[in-house]
Amino acid sequence: LYYYNYKNLIIQSYDISAPFNAAFNGSKIGIRGGQVDVLARLSSRDDLSLNVGYSRSRNQDVTDPFTGKSYDGLSPPYSPDYTAQLGYTRSIPVGVAEVRAHIDWRFEGSWYADYVHNKGTEQVASNKGYASLIYDATRWSAGLWVKNITNRATIGAAGAAGLPGPATAFLNDPRTFGARVAFKY
Repeated sequence: LYYYNYKNLIIQSYDISAPFNAAFNGSKIGIRGGQVDVLARLSSRDDLSLNVGYSRSRNQDVTDPFTGKSYDGLSPPYSPDYTAQLGYTRSIPVGVAEVRAHIDWRFEGSWYADYVHNKGTEQVASNKGYASLIYDATRWSAGLWVKNITNRATIGAAGAAGLPGPATAFLNDPRTFGARVAFKY
């Protein structure tokens, strides 16, 4: 469980008509929540992980001194209220080596990528998966992996302005996959 009470957190003002957006101090931002992390060894070959989190982050006294606009009640950037991740790993002995199959899935509630909640900076609730298959010998390993299994487009970052505005979002990688080989010496 946690509770943070930030005072004078640096925030950038937002005015699309201004030649630049000045920084100011947000008087008070409160964050409270909790997280549970569980790692269970189901058998000598099976591991399960579960992470569940709740975090309520809200501006409590944040007013732009240049425009007088209040952002009270809005969440800070990249602050989903809910997150959960579930993972499973199966290890299979193959002679003196081991094959490990792993999959995990992550859910995030919706969030905004900026303080003022501009259009184009909201990431709706999303989920993504990752999987890998690794052959691990004594002196080397080789594996295959895939990220973003569902190929879902999600926001990675955002910035004020841009065309067409009022904000520009940058997306995380689409589905990617690959292979890797490692040697131990």
